[in-house]
Amino acid sequence: MAETHTKTQSKKRKKGRLYIAFLIIALLGGCLPILLSNNFTHEFSIIGTDFSLPFLNDGASNASNSSNTSNGSNVKEDDSQKDPQKDSPKENEGPKASRVAGLDCKPWGGPSNKAAAEMVYWEDIPEDSKHVSPFYNPDAPPQYFSFEMDFAGWNNVRMSMETLMGIALAMGRTLVIPPAKEIHMLKSSDENQEKHFSFSHFFPIEHINEEQDGFAIISTEEYLKLFLEGKQRDKQGNMVFPPGNRTNWDGADEEELDKLNVWLRDVSMRLRWKPNRCLAAFPKSSDPEDLHKLTMDLENLTAAGLPDENELAGKPYAVDGDSRERMRHNIAKRERLCLYSSKLQKAQRLHFPMMWDEQFGKSRMLIHFYEVLFFQDWKQDLWIKRFMRDHIRYVDEIQCAAARVVHRIRSHVYKRSGGNSTEFSTLHIRRGDFQDQYSATDVSAKDIYQFTKQKIPENSTIYIATDEENDDFFELLEKHYNILYLDDFKHELVGVNSNFMGMIDQLIASRGKVFMGCFYSTFSGYINRLRGFHADASKLEGYEKGIIESYYYAPDFLFLRMQMYFPIWDPFWAREFSNSWRQIDKDIDP
Repeated sequence: MAETHTKTQSKKRKKGRLYIAFLIIALLGGCLPILLSNNFTHEFSIIGTDFSLPFLNDGASNASNSSNTSNGSNVKEDDSQKDPQKDSPKENEGPKASRVAGLDCKPWGGPSNKAAAEMVYWEDIPEDSKHVSPFYNPDAPPQYFSFEMDFAGWNNVRMSMETLMGIALAMGRTLVIPPAKEIHMLKSSDENQEKHFSFSHFFPIEHINEEQDGFAIISTEEYLKLFLEGKQRDKQGNMVFPPGNRTNWDGADEEELDKLNVWLRDVSMRLRWKPNRCLAAFPKSSDPEDLHKLTMDLENLTAAGLPDENELAGKPYAVDGDSRERMRHNIAKRERLCLYSSKLQKAQRLHFPMMWDEQFGKSRMLIHFYEVLFFQDWKQDLWIKRFMRDHIRYVDEIQCAAARVVHRIRSHVYKRSGGNSTEFSTLHIRRGDFQDQYSATDVSAKDIYQFTKQKIPENSTIYIATDEENDDFFELLEKHYNILYLDDFKHELVGVNSNFMGMIDQLIASRGKVFMGCFYSTFSGYINRLRGFHADASKLEGYEKGIIESYYYAPDFLFLRMQMYFPIWDPFWAREFSNSWRQIDKDIDP
């Protein structure tokens, strides 16, 4: 629906082709050092030169290949600098993703830890690892929660997974991760690259079992083996077996997966929550009195009249406030609560299907986790938001690839500004089929410029993440700004699975001083959430209200939407709300 997977530009910029041609001639003529010493063009300096920054003097990117670091620039190479074609980890052969704290990029070809540090928004909070759901019982047999992967593009898949993981966390259940499969728009034509993905390809899932008490994650294969071993049975105590007694379904096609999904629905109690109609509310304990208080909160709110969006705009709630006031800002006209009833609590296996059925209708979790999950205990609410921030982050390979590009961009800006700045801005320009779905986003580069010129000074450096493949679309912006694209940094991405490029684009875009994106795009939305995490951690201006320096170029009437607090509202998937990052460390900050 609102999904986008940003692609690198399919063609080099026209100017880039001219510069490369000139360089070839220059190399043949032996005049490359002269060109470099005269700073022939700033575009050329991006591609081939790494400039040491005074605050990152050990930050030369370790991923630059040898031909790009011996071209006459004053690069100070450290002893760990490597040729990525020889030394970067091959796909699926690299080191495991790091634990919660920090980011070590040395195993991934750089940059230095000092340069990579700016990507880190997550934290290692020891007391958080000991938090458990009030419904978790360590003395009882494990209870399981399985689900089916969403059928849309990556950011919708990620959003759905986060929400369903949050539900499993809140219930104190073991989460069963779906098998690896092809994901819409993550289908590289390179036969040598992995094309079937599970969530462990993108997030450090394997560490959560080690890092978090009272919560476990297992693969579908591990889960199905429990049935073959007789450790999971039907209600009558009879053994039940997966289709064909098969346990490994990684790489199965959709027709095969349909058989598995139908079986999982049959052997489990289906979770029939519809997040656009009800708020999934969890009491602070298993005491029925707490459940009663939750339902009374909604009854009282409904009796008084559920608030309008504009009534609450600009008036953020206290994150440590009482449950009724917090519910008021999260209910979004939904008149029901989805409750973890005693019937659901007793079920050993719960399953959330992605399906359509005539009786129930559409079953899909296309909503951000914090928009559907509500906790009576404000500390549990903040904890689950920190869990998503600190654990469900892109793996180190993806983080480090983005860090290399960000460091190169800052180096480029530093040189271009004569050492006066390293700041750059970022855009996400959503094109492709999006205009057919949302006509208000069908705008020209001239329209976009009318907004960028209000917030981004002329001749500034702007990094653009986009799926637009027509170079001509950007000509106007290139006349007014120094424009960079992911294609300009291919030498930093040698050996990285091309299916990761959209995630790398998101991380790079999150580091711009100013960001402009597209409303309705879950790609832009996630960039804003990452920016919110950074702003809250650094306590930037406006952080108490969740305000970040982000804007929407389309639709035009939403340009300043991120400059004011708004309560959660429908359409839930169309943007990220500051509820997900605003003061989420409140209960642990000194």
